Amino acid sequence: MKLEILSLPVPAPGETIDDDALTEAVGAADIKSFESHVIHGAGGPRLVLVLGLAAATRRVRAPEPTLSGDDRHLFDGLRAWRNGFAQSRGLAPYLVLSNRTLAAVATTRPRAIDALLTLPGIGEAKAALYGAELLLQLEGLEADLAQTGARVTAANDADGAKTQVVTASA
Repeated sequence: MKLEILSLPVPAPGETIDDDALTEAVGAADIKSFESHVIHGAGGPRLVLVLGLAAATRRVRAPEPTLSGDDRHLFDGLRAWRNGFAQSRGLAPYLVLSNRTLAAVATTRPRAIDALLTLPGIGEAKAALYGAELLLQLEGLEADLAQTGARVTAANDADGAKTQVVTASA
């Protein structure tokens, strides 16, 4: 539950409370609880309202990044690393690096910490905490692609659904 505290001047006898201030502060929120208090101060009495509002709705999960080919392979590998890394430290994966950030790493393929700092979701703190390991993981995934000669390409099947085709050179 979210609390909203409003302080309004106490209306003079025969006057009413300013509904506009209340409506502006609360809007269409669902009020779950309500308390009122009168506080006397140097500026005169004030009516203090404590409103318990229904919790905000949960955010909708961000859509999966649209990647194909080798970028998708790198993204999937980086995401697997991130998930394991986060789990080993008792963190939610998005607190380590978001999918959006991993997609940016997969598509730009940075080679240094300075390059990581230009990507969305990576500041000084995350670069210091995860940057070196992230670059090592990216390098390893790229080496795997080069060593196997595998290339991942996007294709459309007969129904128009996107599929990925992995080909390896002999």
